[in-house]
Amino acid sequence: MKKHLITLALVSFITGSVVHADILSQWTYESVTLPTTQTPTVSGILPATGSGTASGNHASSATIWSTPAGNGSLKAFSANTWSVNDYFQFQTATTGFEAIRVTWDQTRSSTGPANWHLAFSTDGSLFTPVGTYVVASASWSSATPNSTSSFAYDLSSYPALNNAASAYFRLVNDAVAATGGTSRNDNFTVLGTAVPEPSTFIPLVAGALGFGLWQIRARRRNRA
Repeated sequence: MKKHLITLALVSFITGSVVHADILSQWTYESVTLPTTQTPTVSGILPATGSGTASGNHASSATIWSTPAGNGSLKAFSANTWSVNDYFQFQTATTGFEAIRVTWDQTRSSTGPANWHLAFSTDGSLFTPVGTYVVASASWSSATPNSTSSFAYDLSSYPALNNAASAYFRLVNDAVAATGGTSRNDNFTVLGTAVPEPSTFIPLVAGALGFGLWQIRARRRNRA
């Protein structure tokens, strides 16, 4: 019985540490300037935190990309002329991290697309859809954030995203929308938990187990 209690105590000691998520990349668009001419694609949008690039892709060459007010910030990333499968894309590296999560804010105009899905890739070509969501037509201002516009997805069940040299995330439109209808996103954030270093974690486990076994043997000798 005591042996089992010691083992349980060691497991609790080893796994009881607080898991901390770090921001790997975050796009806030405050310093972004987009093309003033109509174009189906934009790219090379750098994050405010971390490394990587954001982009947008539309079927229509008449698309206008813009930076209207964000969700409690000065700018967001917006576009009109949405067709099905048009998307916003975000690329970064998750090297040294696991348990990847993404969060973002998104809204639309009254005639903008409502139905979307999130997808990811590690090669920028083959994408895996991971969940659908609905975007409401919510008002944004640069002064006060609207919490009803926030989304979050836990992608820790997809090991392909762990320790990846490149990870791509897409917000993909699934709905037909009016030509003038817009959608915009803000604060797209990629988070992860640092992968434990084997050189420090394994000796800790071995030492703790060794101490527990030493206690068991010492008690047995004392009883003899």
